[in-house]
Amino acid sequence: MEIFEKYNLHENKLANCIRCLTMDAIHKSNSGHPGMPMGMADIATVLFKEFINFNPNDATWQNRDRFIVSNGHGSMLLYSILYLTGYKGISIDDIKNFRQLHSKATGHPESNLLEGVEVSTGPLGQGLANAVGIALAIKNSNTLLSSDLTSKVYCTVGDGCLMEGISQEAITFASHYGLDNLIVIFDNNSISIDGKTTISTSENQSERFKAAGWDVIDIDGHNIEQIRNAFSVAKISSSPVFINAKTIIGFGDFENQGTQKVHGSPISQDAINNFKKAISWKEQEFSIPQNMLSEWRKFSNRCKDLYEKTQKIYDKNVNNESISLYTSSLNSVKNKLAIQSQEMSTRQALNVILSVVENDNIFIYGSADLASSTMIKTSKNQDITKNSFRGNYINFGIREHAMAAIANGISIFGDKIPMISTFLVFSDYMRGAIRMSALMKQKVFYVFTHDSICVGEDGPTHQPIEHVSSLRLIPNLQVFRPSCQVELCECLSLATEYQGPSAFILSRQSVKFVRNSKENSETNMSKMGGYTIYNCTDSPKITIIATGSEVGLSVSIAKTMLLKYGIQTNVVSMPCISIFEEQSKDYKDKIINTKSMNVAIEFGNGIFFEKYIKKDGLLIDIKSFGESGKCEDILDFIKLKEDDIVLRILQHYKKTILEIEE
Repeated sequence: MEIFEKYNLHENKLANCIRCLTMDAIHKSNSGHPGMPMGMADIATVLFKEFINFNPNDATWQNRDRFIVSNGHGSMLLYSILYLTGYKGISIDDIKNFRQLHSKATGHPESNLLEGVEVSTGPLGQGLANAVGIALAIKNSNTLLSSDLTSKVYCTVGDGCLMEGISQEAITFASHYGLDNLIVIFDNNSISIDGKTTISTSENQSERFKAAGWDVIDIDGHNIEQIRNAFSVAKISSSPVFINAKTIIGFGDFENQGTQKVHGSPISQDAINNFKKAISWKEQEFSIPQNMLSEWRKFSNRCKDLYEKTQKIYDKNVNNESISLYTSSLNSVKNKLAIQSQEMSTRQALNVILSVVENDNIFIYGSADLASSTMIKTSKNQDITKNSFRGNYINFGIREHAMAAIANGISIFGDKIPMISTFLVFSDYMRGAIRMSALMKQKVFYVFTHDSICVGEDGPTHQPIEHVSSLRLIPNLQVFRPSCQVELCECLSLATEYQGPSAFILSRQSVKFVRNSKENSETNMSKMGGYTIYNCTDSPKITIIATGSEVGLSVSIAKTMLLKYGIQTNVVSMPCISIFEEQSKDYKDKIINTKSMNVAIEFGNGIFFEKYIKKDGLLIDIKSFGESGKCEDILDFIKLKEDDIVLRILQHYKKTILEIEE
């Protein structure tokens, strides 16, 4: 109580509006995290009252400053601010329904539910890397548009965000690129769920950020003058800024403040009553004194002139017209590639496509130090650097996790579609950020090359087995595994039109070219997710289902089955299983023949194809780790060369189908 009483300036009193809403909402819900919002209330009040540029009547104003709560469990800080400042999308009823089913005020912020929620956060550290991506996108866009644009990105983080490994990747990236429009505010309350942070970490965070090249400001997070001075200095810094704010978790719960008890548990009614009595708060629960609410609602008035000056400068979000121009160019490229009919790896096919496709200014590209291997970089790319943000290519370094989360931030800004690349096996490093892409339905293109055991000599550490299947499990993520350059053009077109993330699974080795007919090139055959790429007959004895490099192999096998054994065999290419699953039952039954013996071939774990092969079918896949050696030698060793597969299919056909027919 004595500690609380020494902070009694007007802004501290305004901050109590956040504290009271937080306590009431979490108590009613009987669930939530009051500690962070109550500890950060003073900082947030000063920030929105005096510094952050925002317009509650136009939450999409592109020149607004962004406020991101990376420590998303403290969501009531954000919801309180949105309500108090007058954002139209949130009402007091939403706050009363905090953490309830279908409430906009979810346990952790979700960007697709409320205006003013810039990103969905919760997995610690993700929001920090998203903030880095937004800051970079702002620099890139502003350089191309106008020097009048001044957007800053403010991001709150907690001890947990800074313990996560993604934070180090994001921190060093931000300083390397000189993101002086990024201000990170550390809620340094020295408490984690299990107790004091000293039980698990002993880092000096200020020294850590200084070593990375950030400007660092240490403050008392409840001292209004120190807070004000810190933001004043941060706004004019020539480097990213780290504000280390020493706070008291749950500040206002006089019984438990400063302890882990207030981190993630509701505050008792007695503690709420004691706090409100101490500050002479006479309103009922969920009510704000009218004079204070009126003052909060005027915070944005100081931004009106800037809004009027800059609201029309931006008209650069990726729109339907831009996408239409790009997909039209893709179609022209596809037709030319179909005529050329060259065999190449699908990673090389991507490079060929990106080198010649027009109207691709809707993209920004990047790689985790593997551009020459993933082949995503072309002569058309210009590097973004600390000294010039005019380019369209980002050198992420070996920071796969941050790369994906930064790409989410770029996509959230909305100016460009990020296309980023690494080896498929390293998608494991990126999983948390990919999942957030899918949850937020952000348009991010993930290019994963070296897609199967045919990686070869790098051995089992680099040979993906379970990865494609595990990516296919993620809701809202379109996973494309094209069989050739023609299908790749089609998949790129589909992904560009899709409102969500897409993964492209591309080969290291050359693949057999199948799609070279005029009909097949002029129609987007991939738009149904799966289609008959080799049609021997309308009544096949065998139907082979495959993706990627195994499609050309399957067509060769089908021809052998007919010529050598007289068994009519069709081949289905299924570049995107999730799209195929959206089709009608009639279409799916037509493609996956219900009367033939169905075989699926996947040079990795093929669990997703089990539903298509039926009880008398055959799944030819790989469920164990690989070997180190040349691709052909490995396939020979594990009996997956073409002759081996033909023999397995033939034996299974004779054992099951012929016995049934007899």
